[in-house]
Amino acid sequence: MLTSHSFALADAIARQAPAQNSYHFQISQRFGFKYYQITKCGCSFVKVLINHLDNRASSAPPIKEQWASGGAPAFVIIRNPIDRFLSLYFDKIFCGSSHIGQSFLTRGLVDRDATSIEVHQTNLIQSLGWINATIKGRAYQKPNYHWRPQIKRLHKISNLDVHMLTLDGLSWQLPYLLRNTCPDIATVMQQIGLRNQSPKPFNATQLTSQKLRRQISRIYAADERVYAEVNRHWAEIGTGLGHHGQDIKQTARGWLVTDRQALRNHIKRRREQSEMGA
Repeated sequence: MLTSHSFALADAIARQAPAQNSYHFQISQRFGFKYYQITKCGCSFVKVLINHLDNRASSAPPIKEQWASGGAPAFVIIRNPIDRFLSLYFDKIFCGSSHIGQSFLTRGLVDRDATSIEVHQTNLIQSLGWINATIKGRAYQKPNYHWRPQIKRLHKISNLDVHMLTLDGLSWQLPYLLRNTCPDIATVMQQIGLRNQSPKPFNATQLTSQKLRRQISRIYAADERVYAEVNRHWAEIGTGLGHHGQDIKQTARGWLVTDRQALRNHIKRRREQSEMGA
């Protein structure tokens, strides 16, 4: 699914200023495909992958180029908001020694000695409360890009034809997308393996209480809706390939806008884009 064709994305940004038509993308010099990064959505893995394909060191800084239509595909990876938040918690907030982790610790939002599910759940709820305050502008601190809604980054490329992939389906979606551009990419992905994976003493099902799910659905409503739309798109393709994605439930605040309203906003934005290009 392309960013410019997403009903959910068009609805989420309907009241925002029109996006620009030029942004920098990480590019594979050897194969020409382009990648647009969203933090905590597999960006460490993709960076290493592209460097490996281009015969560069894994830690080499990415090569970026200005957006240009045509040629090899461009893609962005999105993630289930619940999984993204849990990754943030274990990688940066609970286990992290960076300024992010220290900031949450100083504010008394996390107990670093947590060993039980209950204490971790308390940490998660309290951390999410502070994060929401930064997103809503009720805190002096701006939202960090590690927890900034994915929709903020997607808005920037909403006018462009960028393929949206899901992180949980990346192992087969990316090879499918680049099957004509980089036929051996699936093999290379397996060779590289997972990157920057934070240790989790409990799985997501154990940690995500009903209260936490409701709060994430409310705070990241637009992210959830876009993820669900993209997930359903890929499920249709994956069924024929033997891959079956798991759709997410239509939770309360994340589904206030009907598909009809989203379609109207999508048509309106596409019309405005056409007039600007005329």
